[in-house]
Amino acid sequence: MTKSGTDRSDKYAAKFDPSAVQLRYTATAELAKAKQVIMQQFLADKNAAVRAVLNEAGILPIDTVKYQSFNNKLFAICNKFAGLTTSQTLSATATAQASIVAETWKTGYSATVEVLKSIWNLYSAMLGTAPSPFP
Repeated sequence: MTKSGTDRSDKYAAKFDPSAVQLRYTATAELAKAKQVIMQQFLADKNAAVRAVLNEAGILPIDTVKYQSFNNKLFAICNKFAGLTTSQTLSATATAQASIVAETWKTGYSATVEVLKSIWNLYSAMLGTAPSPFP
């Protein structure tokens, strides 16, 4: 038998202790802030690198969003599977997921394959070089 919405919310309310939540956030606040600084700098550096790729390829600023979105998806995949402070090659699952994302951008957004490859290669330390043929 499935639980009703009321049962679920009652269970949540019974478990929610504001002082415990406050202690948990207080205990991890400094670590979270430090990690956020690292992640934001990493993403800012990648965004600048993507803009350089786009400039070199002659992509107009109006088309920047789809390529920066692809960059953000690869960033999320790398962060999810290994964290950003590592340069280890990720699992086959991460690379497969990145390939699916690349296929979506190539077909769904009509993105230029060579530009997508260049953006992928910004993450080559973690994902390996862009596959050939590109998805």
